[in-house]
Amino acid sequence: MRLKSKPRSHQARRVVRELNVTPGDLESLVRQGPQGANELPYALTALGIDETALWRAQPALLRDMERVCSFCTHKRRCHEELAAGTAAEMVGPP
Repeated sequence: MRLKSKPRSHQARRVVRELNVTPGDLESLVRQGPQGANELPYALTALGIDETALWRAQPALLRDMERVCSFCTHKRRCHEELAAGTAAEMVGPP
């Protein structure tokens, strides 16, 4: 799916609006695929944050966190920190 500066389809415009991203960001998210934010649930657990409770209380915040995680360029470090059990130390106190 290649998007120009202005999404052409109604569905693409709706997704851009709902995710609060630019068309270029949407294109990048599509390229990342559904695995783009796979680390987030593990990071939330490491920080002692209940993902389900967060989704219920602040769904827009969780979607934004997924977006940010998808764009992160430090995935290798994240994997290493999660595997070592030091991910919470990486971000500091909540």
